[in-house]
Amino acid sequence: MLIAQLAMKATVLMTLVSVLLALTPIIAHLHGAGKRADIGREIHQGIWISLVLALVAILLMLFPEPFLSISKLQPAETLHALAKSTTSARGQRQE
Repeated sequence: MLIAQLAMKATVLMTLVSVLLALTPIIAHLHGAGKRADIGREIHQGIWISLVLALVAILLMLFPEPFLSISKLQPAETLHALAKSTTSARGQRQE
C-alpha cells in the first residue's frame, strides 16, 4: 500500500525535477556563448514551466484516480493510496 503511494509520488517528482534540470545546461551554454541577454529569457521561461508543472503535480496528487487506474493495484491498495495521496497533497498530517 505504501509502495504504491511512494511510487506515484516519486514518478511525479522525478518527472518534474528532470524537466527543470534541463535549464542548467541551457543557461551554461548561453553563458559560454556570451549571450547573457538570452539567459534572462530562459530563466523566465523556466519559471513559467515550473509553475505549470507544479499545477500538474498538485492536480495529480489531489486527483490521482486516473494515475492509479493504470497501475493495476488491488482495490484495497488503490483506496489506501488515494486516501494517503490526497491527505498529503492537502498538506494534512498523515497518521
